[in-house]
Amino acid sequence: MKNTMIAVLAICLVCTVVGMLLGNWWLGIVPLFIAFWPTAYFASQE
Repeated sequence: MKNTMIAVLAICLVCTVVGMLLGNWWLGIVPLFIAFWPTAYFASQE
């Protein structure tokens, strides 16, 4: 399950960096919020 969390966080980080490069910081923030809840949920399940 930890590998899944790491993968999700890595995808979020990429989205954030790409969004910043494009000048649309919210492109990175929105996926970050979307991915935060499932990650927190899975973390609480362990």
